[in-house]
Amino acid sequence: MMFNLKINNYLFLLLFSFLSNNSYASPIGLEKLHNEHSEIEIHIMYGLDLIILQIGSLCTLYVIIRTFIRWFKQNYSLYMSHKLPFYMAFSEFFVYTALIINLYYPAINDKQWPEQSCKIMGLMFYFFAIFNMILVGSLALITYLRVCKAMNINTGILDYKLFIFPLIVPTILCIPAWEYFGPDGYWCFQNRASSFIPLVLLYMNISILMTSLFCYIGIAHAINVSRFRNDQENFRASNKKIISYLFMFILQWVSMQYIVMLSVMFGCRQ
Repeated sequence: MMFNLKINNYLFLLLFSFLSNNSYASPIGLEKLHNEHSEIEIHIMYGLDLIILQIGSLCTLYVIIRTFIRWFKQNYSLYMSHKLPFYMAFSEFFVYTALIINLYYPAINDKQWPEQSCKIMGLMFYFFAIFNMILVGSLALITYLRVCKAMNINTGILDYKLFIFPLIVPTILCIPAWEYFGPDGYWCFQNRASSFIPLVLLYMNISILMTSLFCYIGIAHAINVSRFRNDQENFRASNKKIISYLFMFILQWVSMQYIVMLSVMFGCRQ
């Protein structure tokens, strides 16, 4: 019972952090905010955003610390059902860090970051957002291959091979996107001179979501079949948890797709 309670806590904390991660997406500009709201209201808006982001980052930090403790206690070995929430929380923590730094400067100084600094802030979020999506998509695919195809994927010491692709892809995509980073409303992301950045995120969203959904259905079917095998009860329980984490990721990025589509439709008009 205590173990199930801890797993449910992990699920709740990750779910809260994933959903609160979308608080940055409001396209309201600083000039419009100053025209329609008082300075106090603007600071309250920034303050609420930063509070939500920091609560989300604390949730991910809790999952990271608890997983590290489990890792030490189990002689530096973890099951995939424990690795998955750790890696998801790990990548989410970097996204939160980028967002908090992004919003902190305008919240304090009531003006946007300087031009080059603003481009770097936008690049940081862009990089870590793509890294997060590809990492979770890779985890879903590896879990599918292990569960459904009985393939033992060697990810190397400390799973370093798992991070190669999620690091290479956003690095490559950041090169052509550099010229489009800049002030975007009340934060730093894209300068809205082109739809390149939101289109990349949209296509990335769709491809990763479809991959995760395919893997989710495949693993769910394998678990449903395994319930008739008494000797695989632990296998079924473990992978049910994995499906829960994948479902949370899908829930997060489905809401993001709507926001990205609005950026594609209206970004170049602003």
